[in-house]
Amino acid sequence: MVQLKPEQVEEFKRIYKKAHGKELTDEEAWEGARSLARLAEIAFDAYVEDTRRKQRLEKEPKGYHLEEGRTYTCCICHDSISGQQTWYDKSGIKCLLCQRAIDRRVIPRSACTNRDSWVPAWMITRDLHIHTSTIQKYIRTGELKARNILEAVNYETLH
Repeated sequence: MVQLKPEQVEEFKRIYKKAHGKELTDEEAWEGARSLARLAEIAFDAYVEDTRRKQRLEKEPKGYHLEEGRTYTCCICHDSISGQQTWYDKSGIKCLLCQRAIDRRVIPRSACTNRDSWVPAWMITRDLHIHTSTIQKYIRTGELKARNILEAVNYETLH
């Protein structure tokens, strides 16, 4: 953890006052400066980890499983995954189920990086208040395009 110097906290107070027009107490300034320093540490650690992953990807361009002992989130289905359930490649971290769907072209690779390019059915139901049977009707009539990951992937091949 970064050790702050009093002059750094004074600089934080000066910048805060200039940006927000409010004078901070010494306690608020120390707390804010510590929070900012911690945020910078977290950002730097994430940058180092991302750089390390990309360097490994140069050696293993098709991708690889991430480290054991840590939990990650699939960039598509948002499931919690770890160890051999993970897959990391140029599109990011995915579970094996979603990776298989990409490999088999059930879903486009862009689904990993462009979150606005698709909407899960549960979100249509929740946010737009459209019943699931109506969603199925829109799929049958071609008004919605469904990409069903579970139907496209054989569970037997995942283990």
